[in-house]
Amino acid sequence: MTGDPRLPHVLLWRLRFAPGRLQGAAARALAVLVCFSAPAVAMSFRGAEGEGADGVVASLVPAAAAALFVLLEYGARTPSMIDFRFAPPVNRLRFALICAVLGTVTLCEATSGPGGPAAPFANLASWLDFRFSPARMAAESLARPAARGPDPSALAAASAALVASAAATLAALGVILSGRWPRDPERFNPWTNMPTFEPATEGEASARLRRLGAQVVVTALALPIALLVVGRAATTMVDADAFLSPLALTWSATIWAATPGMLVVRGAAILRLARLAERAERAGRA
Repeated sequence: MTGDPRLPHVLLWRLRFAPGRLQGAAARALAVLVCFSAPAVAMSFRGAEGEGADGVVASLVPAAAAALFVLLEYGARTPSMIDFRFAPPVNRLRFALICAVLGTVTLCEATSGPGGPAAPFANLASWLDFRFSPARMAAESLARPAARGPDPSALAAASAALVASAAATLAALGVILSGRWPRDPERFNPWTNMPTFEPATEGEASARLRRLGAQVVVTALALPIALLVVGRAATTMVDADAFLSPLALTWSATIWAATPGMLVVRGAAILRLARLAERAERAGRA
């Protein structure tokens, strides 16, 4: 008995998948899986203390979840949460940002030895080790209660993450604000590229986009401080040594530095759209 040849297409339709987009969605999901699982694999090969097979397996679970989310979003006929799916290269820039930060911090932790971080990262940490330095504040939030100063590995990881995030964010802002994005402003559809954006009445789009973009940028600027408060509170409830393992430091520093950078890129893209919408509204009134 032969099966119904239409069954795969019916299942894809019920899952709201577009068959023509599955190949690209699978490639993106694989890239996310590789990026997010790379730190644990690198630490296990290095033989870092406490980062054996269990650490790799534990890291593969959230990596697989993130990859599945990307597969569902990019394989669907219409997006439900991810902005700018049809307006490259914003999402590619944001993914490159998190890969740059994660890769830099992974290299920092993977090359650290019993004597501390490798020379380049130790020098970078010494340059950023001054009063009210964001890197020093981040390292101090994870310091042991009885410690006289920040842990050298934590300071090096925070410094590497901060520099990588700043460089990648500035590069992304250069692409977005230089006027090269979006490639075809007249054909840009804000409702398919911004599925969470509430439709506005005629003449209100620019104001709402400007307000949303400003909110995103302000959130990005406040987020590092909020994450430091959360980190400090976590060390009072859990042994601080749990946050000072190489893998934990890698992800803590990456989340602290990359998340605000990704939000800044999103906010800049929204503000760019607000400017274009304002020009269109002026042209319509003329």
